[in-house]
Amino acid sequence: MSLLGTIVLSLNPAFCGELESASITFNVTVPGNRASDAKVYIAGSHAAAGRWKPASVLLTRRDDGRFHGQVTLRVGSVLAYKITQVSWETVEQDAGGGELANRRLRVDKDVKLGLVGKRGRESFSCRDRTHAI
Repeated sequence: MSLLGTIVLSLNPAFCGELESASITFNVTVPGNRASDAKVYIAGSHAAAGRWKPASVLLTRRDDGRFHGQVTLRVGSVLAYKITQVSWETVEQDAGGGELANRRLRVDKDVKLGLVGKRGRESFSCRDRTHAI
């Protein structure tokens, strides 16, 4: 005969406090003449960024041609991410067409990322300009 027990943990919000979150805003400029129906995505390591599915977070194209999107993550987390155009075959690349390392961002507060692209082979590459708000 075995004894099975259940342990229930209850966290009182008065003792724990609420988990703080922060907004990550992406503004991506893709160079060259892109079709008006071109799509740009963020794929990243957290559920809010699609858990590495290449067409996860669709960025909205604005009138000025830049692509904009936002995710919310818990403060203290680290987001690894890439910019894609639908699939891993069209992920951002360096100027020589090589694979770029994952971009990484430690989430400490709300942040706006301005990503300016340069042409790669069949894709594009970007360099970061980060502005905390």
